[in-house]
Amino acid sequence: MFKFAETLKNMFLVKSKLDELQKALKNRKVEVEVGGGLVKVVMDAQQNVLDIEIDDSLLSDKKMLHDLLLSALSEGKRRAQEAATEEMQKILGDLGGDLGDVGSLIPS
Repeated sequence: MFKFAETLKNMFLVKSKLDELQKALKNRKVEVEVGGGLVKVVMDAQQNVLDIEIDDSLLSDKKMLHDLLLSALSEGKRRAQEAATEEMQKILGDLGGDLGDVGSLIPS
């Protein structure tokens, strides 16, 4: 019975940490500029696109605009993933090692 109570306590700790992580991911922003600043993308660490700025000079060059948007979004996604990993390590840390069987649920 004691092991069940300990596991339940650990599950609540994990939920609390995961809630904290979700909030941190939503608040963490990454900004990417490509083409010498012609295209700027802002994303959060959940990989949601929050803003896109396009220089007016690109509006007449559809191919260049397409290429720069793809580049900015790809780089933004990569940086958002890195930011998410940093936030996970910062918030969850070595939590997994202290949780017994529940610790295996936490990504490392």
